[in-house]
Order: sequence, then C-alpha cells, then structure tokens
Amino acid sequence: TTVCNSHSNSTVVAEHAVALFFDAAKKLSYHDRQMRQGDWNRPTPQKDNEILPFSSKITNSKVGIIGFGSIGKDIYKMLKGFNCSFKAFNRTGICPDDKYSNISFLSSNTFSQNLNDLDVVFISVALTDNTNQMVNESFLGAMSTNSILVNISRGEVVNEKALYKALSKKQIAAAAIDTWFKYPTKDNPKPFPSNTFSFHELNNLVMSPHRAGMIQGGFPHLDDAIENLNRFNSGKELINKVSLKDKY
Repeated sequence: TTVCNSHSNSTVVAEHAVALFFDAAKKLSYHDRQMRQGDWNRPTPQKDNEILPFSSKITNSKVGIIGFGSIGKDIYKMLKGFNCSFKAFNRTGICPDDKYSNISFLSSNTFSQNLNDLDVVFISVALTDNTNQMVNESFLGAMSTNSILVNISRGEVVNEKALYKALSKKQIAAAAIDTWFKYPTKDNPKPFPSNTFSFHELNNLVMSPHRAGMIQGGFPHLDDAIENLNRFNSGKELINKVSLKDKY
C-alpha cells in the first residue's frame, strides 16, 4: 500500500501562519474590537489597561520553527526578509540543505534549553504519537514571557489545559491558533473551540477557524494530488510518499 501526502498548500498555510504572528504581535484584532466600542486603548492614570497598547517588533525577531517541512521552510522564506534569526527543530538536529546554513538546527528533544530566547514559536509538525500533546506545560514553561505561540498544525499537538493556563496567567505573551480542540458538528454548528476552557474570552489570543489552507479561487492542496494521479497514470514515481511507520 502506498499513501501520499499533499504539500502544495504549504505556501498559503505559511502565509496564514505569518499573518497570525503579525496580528498577535501588533495586537490588530484586539485593537479592532476595542475601537468598535469607542475604546482607543490609551493608558491614563485612571485606567488599568489589561492589554498594553504597545506592539512587538517583527524586524530582528528571534524565530523558532518546530517542524521544518514544507510549511516550516515557507515560513522561513517569508520572514527572512525581516532580518530575523532562526532556530529550527527537527528529529535529527541536522541541517537538511546548505541553503539553510544560516539557521540553527536543533533536535526536537532540546525544547527546554532552547525556547527561552525566542520571540515567536511556530508549530508546523505532523500529528503523530510523538507530537501528540507535545506543546505541554513543560514546553510552554520553557518559553519566554514575551513570546508568541503560533499553531497551524493540529489541535491535538497542544495540550489545551496547559495553553489556557499559560495565556490566562500571562506565562507567555500571546498565542495565535488556527486548529482547535472542538469543531462544529451537525448537532452543534456553532461551538466554542473548547468544551472545557473559555479561550474565546482571552484578549491575548488570536483565533482562526481552521482556515489556513482555504484561499479564494482555488484548492491548492489538490495540486499535488493531481500531480500524483498523472504520475500514476504515466507509471512515474509518486511524490510525497508517507511512511506508514512514522505516519508522515
């Protein structure tokens, strides 16, 4: 049995991930919500601002990318023009190609020592037995209190209790999430993204409804599938074969 994946939507997913980072860093969604109520979020001696009006700088940010596959590589390409520095975490800690020689590659078992200086951490891993609940209390505790977490992989990669605690107690600065713990069903078409925790009430969280791969005028994730159908029909080698052992 041969199973193949599609990576042809990696660019649009990476765009969404970067947009989430920018939104969280610049507090765009928060200030939009406030201005719709006439609140310009300007501090005064009489007002205690829950969210300070000052944004984080994108240029020269220290960026962590967990999972350096097609999406992780595209995130890197998009952010390198902002003069960011990069750490990439993979299974081996080995640089896969000389063109990424300016990135510090680290093994995925070194999170505790290597997250505390990062301004943003992107999660772009496949969901496997090894990555399920990978972003747990220990992981989030190793991040800086000024850091932003961006998840565009799968909701199960993140422990929802640990994430809610880290955000509600300001253990990290913010998060921007596209994949969740609870999804719409026929019986419940408009659920909140968690049955247990009130993520929707947090002001240091940017929420996106699993929308990264959807783009106007096309279905980019189908491009690789069409390519493989043509290859199969022509007797050519298929691309993006999935290891049934590793599950990606």
